[in-house]
Amino acid sequence: MTPAEILAQVRYNTKTSTTDGVGAESDLMRILNDYYLRQTMLFVNANEDLFGVKATTSLNIVDSQETYTLPPDCLRVKRVEVNYTGSNKDWYKARYQDVGQVEGFAMSQSNINDYYSTNSPYYDVFGDKIYLRPIPTSNISGGLMLWYIRRPTTLSTISSTISTPQDFHGYLVYGVTAEVATRQGNDALAAAMFQKWEDGRIKIETMFPPKELDRQIDMMGYPVDYS
Repeated sequence: MTPAEILAQVRYNTKTSTTDGVGAESDLMRILNDYYLRQTMLFVNANEDLFGVKATTSLNIVDSQETYTLPPDCLRVKRVEVNYTGSNKDWYKARYQDVGQVEGFAMSQSNINDYYSTNSPYYDVFGDKIYLRPIPTSNISGGLMLWYIRRPTTLSTISSTISTPQDFHGYLVYGVTAEVATRQGNDALAAAMFQKWEDGRIKIETMFPPKELDRQIDMMGYPVDYS
């Protein structure tokens, strides 16, 4: 379905129009984008290998700088590689480590570099920031490589392409209809539509169990030669 088809069905369900102050295109598109992001997250959480749109980027690492801003379209980090020297032979895959898992020493900058090695780096993510351990001691252009799952592009017009599987576009109708019905005070319709949306969520989780196609047993950091 296109956004135009979804909005037309929503207006039919709720007996609204583009001029009645309830079914305006701008208002419905805002609600549709909210549910589109929710549905995308459901599919990615169910099976990111099957439904995640992957992207890569490189960032410059800076002397004494621990934190770096993730790309604005980053939904989830998949893989991190770090190069602390600038040599093509010194790329190492970083392993994820939540700061809450660190025990035995204070997380000061000096301690971090005493306890972590450049050939076995770690990273953590807080919000839109990624934290590197050890902390770089020199400036390296493009020294941080990220593989990540992209956030879906906003549906900007009624002809934009919806990237989730077509068989599930009807559940977007249910979600948007539920929101409009709530605004109208039609509690019965809102409850019925919210339940149909919830049925779709359960269906996604049931039909698409995680595959983890690229999961590896990670023993140690290892070099990657890009020369």
